[in-house]
Amino acid sequence: MSGLYQPKVYRKDGGDTMVVAIGGAILDERNLASIYVDQDGSDTLGDGSLFSPFATLTKALTLVTATRKNIKIMSPGEYAEAAAFSWPNVTELSIIGADGNGGTVISGPTTGPVITINPTYGQGFEAFLENICIKHGVAPSTAQHGLLIDNEHMTTFKLLVHLKNVTFEQVSTGDSIHVDHTLTTQAIRIYANGDQAEIEGPVNITTINAADRFRLTGFMLSGGLVTNADDVASEITLKDCSWPAGAITGGHGNQKLNTIGCYTFDGTTYAAVDLSTTHANVNVKLT
Repeated sequence: MSGLYQPKVYRKDGGDTMVVAIGGAILDERNLASIYVDQDGSDTLGDGSLFSPFATLTKALTLVTATRKNIKIMSPGEYAEAAAFSWPNVTELSIIGADGNGGTVISGPTTGPVITINPTYGQGFEAFLENICIKHGVAPSTAQHGLLIDNEHMTTFKLLVHLKNVTFEQVSTGDSIHVDHTLTTQAIRIYANGDQAEIEGPVNITTINAADRFRLTGFMLSGGLVTNADDVASEITLKDCSWPAGAITGGHGNQKLNTIGCYTFDGTTYAAVDLSTTHANVNVKLT
């Protein structure tokens, strides 16, 4: 029968796992929407299925299509990618780590950002990252960025990036999140929920379009946040975040900076006066 194959046993950590479909038939997981990566996988022998995962994200990305666009990392550990990690031109692709405690680490080559999201796409584009730690600034490329976001090739509509429980480990220098904005006529939006995840390096945002939105909830911004000085009424919202005193820099008086329930690392509320030198359009709420 099409879509079915003989039972196959996948052994993991001494246990046997077998997926059985309704009626006792074994579903061919290679036909499903997910591509699997595991520390014990193989790029040579694997096929990206649950029972035969790949070893690297680089290999998994080669199988991404418009109908197969979920990459699931099955076990924690460091996934050191040998090649530059450029996001495919497939909207709604998600990469999900094995846990949300920073145990699933993605690092990259010594040149270029660890992950670059700069799609060539003629419509609205969305990208999803969840439950991973991006490790950047590894020698000899000490100024390596962790996540580079740009809309250089977005001819129409917005570029949306969703981050959930994504932490950033800065080994040396370089921005943890670096947002370029090559195409000024289209907006970039980042929606990030950290559940108190740490971003060790700077969050460096170039905002040019009034429809830009950068919303971060529940992050320790150890490297601070800096925005460009363009006169644009874009939105930057920080909710339940914390950062070192004086670590919010750059900006323009017309950029809208909202802080809700945010504190400096010494425990004091980050008052509006502390932000007014660079971000005059500030709305501060304690809760």
